[in-house]
Amino acid sequence: PAAAPPGPEVAAASLRALADRFDPVWGGFGGAPKFPTPANLLLLLEHARPPAGAPLVGAEVAEEAGESEGARRMLAITLDRMLRGGVYDQLAGGFHRYATDREWRVPHFEKMLYDNGSLLEIYARAFELLGDPELERTVRETAAFLEREMSGPESLGSKGGFWSAIDAETHGREGAYYVWTAEELEVTLGREDAAFLAPLLGFEGPPFFEDEHYVLHLPRPLAEQAERRRVSRAELLEAMAPMRARLLAARDGRQRPLTDDKVLADWNGLAIAGLAVAGRILGEPRWVARAAAAADFVLTTLRGTPPDGGDGPRTLLHAWRAGRGEVPAFLADYAYLAHGLLALHEAIGERRWLAAAVELTAEQRRRLADEEGGFYTAEASPDLLFRSREVFDGASPSPNGVAVLNLLALAERTGEGAYREEARRALCAFAPLIAAQPAAARTLCVAVRRFHDGAEAGASAATQAVGVASARSTAAASAPAGTEPTTLRPQGAPVAPADESLEVVDVHLELGPTDAAAEGGWRPFRLRLRVAPGWHLAAPGGLPGATTLAVEGIGCELRGVELPEPRPVPLADGTSQAAYAGEVEVTGGLRAGAGEPTPRLRLRYQPCDDHRCLLPAAREIPVED
Repeated sequence: PAAAPPGPEVAAASLRALADRFDPVWGGFGGAPKFPTPANLLLLLEHARPPAGAPLVGAEVAEEAGESEGARRMLAITLDRMLRGGVYDQLAGGFHRYATDREWRVPHFEKMLYDNGSLLEIYARAFELLGDPELERTVRETAAFLEREMSGPESLGSKGGFWSAIDAETHGREGAYYVWTAEELEVTLGREDAAFLAPLLGFEGPPFFEDEHYVLHLPRPLAEQAERRRVSRAELLEAMAPMRARLLAARDGRQRPLTDDKVLADWNGLAIAGLAVAGRILGEPRWVARAAAAADFVLTTLRGTPPDGGDGPRTLLHAWRAGRGEVPAFLADYAYLAHGLLALHEAIGERRWLAAAVELTAEQRRRLADEEGGFYTAEASPDLLFRSREVFDGASPSPNGVAVLNLLALAERTGEGAYREEARRALCAFAPLIAAQPAAARTLCVAVRRFHDGAEAGASAATQAVGVASARSTAAASAPAGTEPTTLRPQGAPVAPADESLEVVDVHLELGPTDAAAEGGWRPFRLRLRVAPGWHLAAPGGLPGATTLAVEGIGCELRGVELPEPRPVPLADGTSQAAYAGEVEVTGGLRAGAGEPTPRLRLRYQPCDDHRCLLPAAREIPVED
C-alpha cells in the first residue's frame, strides 16, 4: 500500500482519458459495440457538479469550470443518444444490454436488471442536474418497466425481489419480440398513422435489421420534431401515445422471450438505489416504497444458516430462486446492496435503512476485508486458489469502488471516523493501480475525489470549531493503540451522530395564502426553527469554513428569502462568534413549479456547541397546505 491515498488529480486524468474516447456525434465512448457502462456516466456526473470542497482560486477556477462544462456536455449527449436509440425500448421503457453499432440503433436485445437499476439512478440524477424533460420521461418509463416486467409475483414466493434478466431471443431468433416489418407496422397502425409515426420512430427508410426489420428509435429529438410540426413537445407526445399503445399491445400478443427469475442480491441493490433516488428526485413515493419492499425481501430472505447452527448472525446470500437461497455473498452483493440501503435512507430518512447498511458493512468487513486495505471478492475457501480484489470497472462499477463510496457516506451520516479511515486505507492499498490506470478505475477515481472533497468541506469545517482539534488530539493520544477515537459527543447524546445534526433542530413550515395582488401564484412562507439548548447554527461571519444556514427550493422558486441577524454566542475559550440560537425564523415567498407533485424546501445548516461542530445537515420539508 501507498503511504497516502492518490491525489484528486487522478480523477481529472480519468476524465481526460474518457474525453479522448468520446464520440461527439453519437455519444458514448469508442466505436461499436457500445455499452452503457454506468461507471463512465458516474464519473461524468461527478465532474459535472461543482466541487464540494474549499473555494477555488486563480487558474483552478478556469480549470474546474472547463472540466465541469466538458463533463456536462459528454453526459448530456450520451444520455440523449442512448434514450433516442434502439438500445432503449421506445414502447415499454428499459434499456437493452448494449448496441451493436455506433449510433445505438441496433441492440443486443437482452435486458439486464443491473443495467436498468444503474441507469435509472444515473438518468434521475442527470435530470436533477440538467433539467431535460426527456431525461425525466426516460426515468418514468424505466421505473414502470422495472415494476411491470422485472418484479416477481407472490405465487413464486418472490414478492418484493426483482428478477435478473429478460432473454434476447425467441425461438432462437435475436430480437424477434421487439422488431417490426413494414407490413406489421402498417397493419397495426393503419396507413395514415404509420405515415405519421414513421419519421418519429425511425421506420420511414429501408429496413436496417436483418434486411427486413426495423428497430424503433428516435432519429431526431422530440422537441425538434414538435417544432417542425408547429406543436409543443407535450402535444406531440400526446398524439403519439395511442399509436405507441397499439404497437405495445400488438407486441404483447407475441410470444415473450424467457425471463431469468433468479433474485440476485447485488443486482437488486442497484435497482433499489435506482428507484429510491428516482422516487426522491421526481417526488414519487410509490417508487421508494417499491425499493423498500425489495430491500426487505433481500435482507430477510437471502440469508444462510448460522455457521454454528444456533442463533448467530445469518450470512447474506448471493442468489435466490424458487424458495431456495444459495452461494454466500460476494463483495458486489454487500457493496451494491449497501448502496441501495443508503439511497433509501436518503430518500425517506428512516433509521432502519442506515442501521441495515451499517450491519451489512460490518459483515462485509468481517468476511472480506484485506488487512492491507480494501476487500476481497469472495471469502476464503479450501477450494479457492487465489483471492482477488476487484479494482477496475466492468459492465457495473467496481465493487471496491462502490464499497469505498459507501464508507465515505457512512462516515458522513454516522460521524464515525473509523469509516473514513477504512476508506483511506483502501485508497492507499489501490493507489499504485489507480495512478497507473485511472481510465480503468473510474469509480475509485470518483471515490478519491470525494475523499478529498470531504476532507476540505465536511471534515475541516467540523474541526475548525474552537477547541476541537486539541480535544481530538487528546482523545487520540489517550486511546489504546490500534483504536480509532470516536466522534466527540455531548454527554447522553444518541449513538447515531448521522441523525444527531437533524435532532438538534426542530423545523416547522407555515404557508400563507396565495397573494392575489401578485402575478404567478406566489405565496409567503415562514420557517420556524427551534435550536436545542446548548447548540447554535453556523452563520455568515461566524465560524470560518462552516456550512452556514441556507434555504433553497426543490420543484419551486423562492424570492425575498430573509435570514435573521445572527447574534454573538459565547464559546468555551471565552470568545464568541456570530451564530443562530434558540428561536430562528426564516421568511420569504415561494411558487410551485409547473407539474411538480411534491415541491419542497431544502434547509442546510451545521450545528455547533461551545467546543465542536457536528457534520453539516440537509433537511427537506414538503410544501403542503
